[in-house]
Amino acid sequence: MSIPGQLSERAIIFAPRGRDNQIAQRILDEAGFPAAVVSDLTALVKELAAGAGLAIIADEALQNGDINPLLDLLSQQPAWSDLPIVLLTHHGGPEHNLSARLGTLLGNVTFLERPFHPVTLVSLVTTAVRGRRRQYEARGRIEDLHESERSLQNALKAGRLGSWQLQAENLKLNCSAITKAHFGLDEQAEFNYGDWLSIVYSEDQPRMQSALQRSLDSGVDFIIEYRNVWPDGSLNWVDVRARAIRNNHDMVSSMAGVTSDITERKQAESQLRRLNETLEQQVEERTAQLRHKEEVLRQSQKMEAVGQLTGGIAHDFNNMLTGIIGSLELIRRRVARGQVQELEGLIDLGVTSANRAADLTHRLLAFSRRQSLDSKPGAHEPPGQRYE
Repeated sequence: MSIPGQLSERAIIFAPRGRDNQIAQRILDEAGFPAAVVSDLTALVKELAAGAGLAIIADEALQNGDINPLLDLLSQQPAWSDLPIVLLTHHGGPEHNLSARLGTLLGNVTFLERPFHPVTLVSLVTTAVRGRRRQYEARGRIEDLHESERSLQNALKAGRLGSWQLQAENLKLNCSAITKAHFGLDEQAEFNYGDWLSIVYSEDQPRMQSALQRSLDSGVDFIIEYRNVWPDGSLNWVDVRARAIRNNHDMVSSMAGVTSDITERKQAESQLRRLNETLEQQVEERTAQLRHKEEVLRQSQKMEAVGQLTGGIAHDFNNMLTGIIGSLELIRRRVARGQVQELEGLIDLGVTSANRAADLTHRLLAFSRRQSLDSKPGAHEPPGQRYE
């Protein structure tokens, strides 16, 4: 029976003979219970379907009419609903009445023998309404649970997460369509624990089984990433997580968790590692190139410095040789003319130039050996000192 959202506590009264209708309605009105009177079974079924806290039915009304619509309505009640029915019987009690045989068909039935006392009727209705309220509370909790389940499923779908549960005792596996998809299967495919293991990549299977068994034995969280071989032969990564559910004896009764396909993430990580390796190689090659260029630049700078030094040395040597050659040429001319007097000055000039050349040579040799050079020229030494 589908009852609308209102929490109806109406008493629907169906007693077509005599004054039972009016008497019952008046008693309930005075007691503060809403009540409605119907004249036939069709109206009774309609009012009950619209929402009711209980039904008060005279037994004779069920003996001569087609009660199948009523029985169908009661049999179609949702799991939370068990409509209370007060069945008005004749004198002698239910055990002597034919309508009592319908008790098991009607369900939640309480018999009230006529004539009834108002207090008795009010007491029965109070009990019935109290029970109906508990049913409404159960409906609310069930609806909240269903709403939570819908929210959870929506969240799982939004996060592309599959859900699964594995019974510890018999390894019975239940899972969502998304979890099946994470194993390369469609929604209609059979998928049990054996199928799960058969899809795990052979190299990862021992590690996966060991981690799952440890969780089943000790109750620790099951968290693992491993590879699956899909039916099409492709290799795909999956992240599987679960938490143990314990029974009243604190033993693990099942594992409940989620799955997620992390193939794209793993591929991205692999590409990033390759990129890092390539980048390191490129950095090393670039560093080597820079070092080579720096070395070439240093050599070029050295050659430039050597060129400048060589030019300066050549110029100095040319000046020194000019002094030596000039002195010797003057001496040769004077000797040729027989003028051998006053040659000592020219000789001193030549010796001075030669000593300067020798001093420069000494400094060049010291430079080649990375020795400190004396910035004072050797020309300050007394003429001829080095050749004595």
